[in-house]
Amino acid sequence: MATERRGAKSDGPRQVRFGVFEADLRSGELRKQGIRLRLAGQPFEILAMLIAARGDVVTREELRRRLWADDTHVDFDHSLNAAINKLREALGDSSDTPRFVETLPRRGYRFVAPIEVLDPKTEAAAGPPAPEPPPPSASPATRASARSLALAAAAGAAALLLLAAVTGWLRRAPQPAPQAAAPIRSVAVLPFSTIGQDPDKDFFADGMTEEVIGRLSGVGALHVISRTSVMLYRQPKQPLPEIAKALGVDAIVEGSIQHFPDQVQISAKLIDARSDRALWAQTWQRDSWDIQALQGEIARAIAEGVSVRVTQEDRARLARRAGPLDPEAYLEFARGRHLQNQALPPANVQAIQHFRKAIAIAPDYAQAWARLAEAEAFGSPAKEWMPKAKADAARALELAPDLAEAHAADGLVKTFWDWDFPGAERAFRKALELDPNSSDVHYRFSTLLAALGRFDEAIAECRRAYELDPLSDPVGHHLGRLYYFARDYEKAASQLEHVLTLDPQSYYGHFFLAIVHEQQGDETNAVAHFERAFLSAGASAPPVANLHRLWQEKGYTAFSRAVLDWGIAKSPPGDTLNSAANALRLARLGDKEQALQWLGRAFTSHTRDLVFLAVDPTWDPLRGDPRFQAYVEKIGLPRLPQSTPRP
Repeated sequence: MATERRGAKSDGPRQVRFGVFEADLRSGELRKQGIRLRLAGQPFEILAMLIAARGDVVTREELRRRLWADDTHVDFDHSLNAAINKLREALGDSSDTPRFVETLPRRGYRFVAPIEVLDPKTEAAAGPPAPEPPPPSASPATRASARSLALAAAAGAAALLLLAAVTGWLRRAPQPAPQAAAPIRSVAVLPFSTIGQDPDKDFFADGMTEEVIGRLSGVGALHVISRTSVMLYRQPKQPLPEIAKALGVDAIVEGSIQHFPDQVQISAKLIDARSDRALWAQTWQRDSWDIQALQGEIARAIAEGVSVRVTQEDRARLARRAGPLDPEAYLEFARGRHLQNQALPPANVQAIQHFRKAIAIAPDYAQAWARLAEAEAFGSPAKEWMPKAKADAARALELAPDLAEAHAADGLVKTFWDWDFPGAERAFRKALELDPNSSDVHYRFSTLLAALGRFDEAIAECRRAYELDPLSDPVGHHLGRLYYFARDYEKAASQLEHVLTLDPQSYYGHFFLAIVHEQQGDETNAVAHFERAFLSAGASAPPVANLHRLWQEKGYTAFSRAVLDWGIAKSPPGDTLNSAANALRLARLGDKEQALQWLGRAFTSHTRDLVFLAVDPTWDPLRGDPRFQAYVEKIGLPRLPQSTPRP
């Protein structure tokens, strides 16, 4: 039998050479001219089975029994084809003109290249060779010796039979169960790769990655890394275990997308990053209109693959928005999300346009309404965009009351426009109930809690967001800002310095760290980080050098006044976006009357940063003025006691 031959030979060579390749069948390494190739999991195990067969056919059924356990949820045919394709890709082989792996249609595969064994194992001898019968003329002594050898041979045979019997009994006897692999509690879905160079396909793939993450994050028992962090690994150069360590996860999901006329094919693989071993693989091919249902299928398959507990509520969240969707509407939505994720005002305006195009094609596209509302909530001026955001968030909730993004958008509107803080808290808590692993919702909720002076809760929410999105610059510098509001300046500085180790060009990292140093009275570091912030924002070197010279010659107050004048000069005529920031700088300079004038403009224009009026330490010089306290009361913020920096 082929299986029996393969079993014998799999115990044979450890290292083999074929062509320019060397394979260590025990350690799972494949090298080409001494350079290690990235081939692991099932593709390498298939290679090892083919080499062990030494020219025999390895059937598809034998591969299934050996490499795909009966309880593994995979589409076997697609998974096997994908593994063979990956093996051929590593070997530079072709199914049409095979040099290494030959396909026998509907039967299996055969390794056809000559193999050189580099460390052949010595076959165990079955026993001493049987003695030849003595010739007729043998002497009595010779015949006695022959009888002794025969008896020894018989004793050896009996011993072998006894050993075989004992071995058989031991094999049948209960054996200690192998130690189970550590459970997988956290996962990162890396950006799906695409075939071809069409930018639209990249938007589609990014959107698919984000949607699978979003669906999967609804599983309460699973820690899922958010979009911002995984997008840094679009074309990973590090080994998967290193990526997993950087993201703090147990498992990685890799995937690819291929487009066909009116259809899309998606392959995904779950890898235990601790052992770099593939646990699960599957391929789907669906009509392009079924994209929303497919997103739920993929997320559900991943959740089942990691064997976490999936509740009925989790299953409902995984299956949400399963109706058909016009593929062009989805593509417009994906373009909008790509721009919105850049977190830049011009990109946000373009994102709004794409969301509106998606809605024009698919008027009942609830998720597009929710993301449109979120983008509008950060439009400027607020008086123009916030009413639109409020209406569009309400429309999203009407279409999909169980959509976390819709409740989050509603929470943003209630926080920054309605100043309905109890209503905002209810909205954010509902969003977290629907999507407990949403970094965005934890992040937004922390803003509300900080504005209300609930610093411990705010920091806990933001730290949870940071755990879910550990490489996110916005979440990282926001956490530093929360420590600043809580007057824990040492922790604020430490957190912002950590952000800058991840991204030395982070504008907000430098800007908020400058504010912290300013509050601590460290003018030298404040100036240094203000300058780096301006350069990161695109300022040219000469004006920044002039600011530095001004500080050296006339002191920090002159420097700070110049920064304020520069910011006002850079603002478009009638712009109120920076009115609260200008009021803050004037308060810091001790110019109370002008600071209150700018604060009045900020209140009239409904500037978003007004929600921090009660907690930002920079406002402290104005807190004793009744006019300032009147604004705090009109916004509905708590009147917090004056606090001092935390020890």
